[in-house]
Amino acid sequence: MTLTPKQRTFLRGKAHHLSPVVMIGKDGVSESILKVTDKALEDHELIKVKVPAEDQTEFKATSDLLIEQTKAEVVQKIGHLLVMYRKAKEPGKITTELMAANVRK
Repeated sequence: MTLTPKQRTFLRGKAHHLSPVVMIGKDGVSESILKVTDKALEDHELIKVKVPAEDQTEFKATSDLLIEQTKAEVVQKIGHLLVMYRKAKEPGKITTELMAANVRK
């Protein structure tokens, strides 16, 4: 699923009040980080991840790897935060609201 600009805007608004649920350490993206991120996406669909990187190149590499491995969509990258969305197997509140928002174009 590729998010449209309108969907990204909607999800950014929903993510504004969220706190990071995954924080990547100095060791980067490990197997345990992938499992925690995958579980958080399945439970919440929309999450923030804190990526402490030295520069934007490192941030991009880490966030791209995380997105690729979890098959999620990037909603926003700002500072050291990455906002991710992935529709859960059992669609939750976020997906339901996202679909309803698209109907009311």
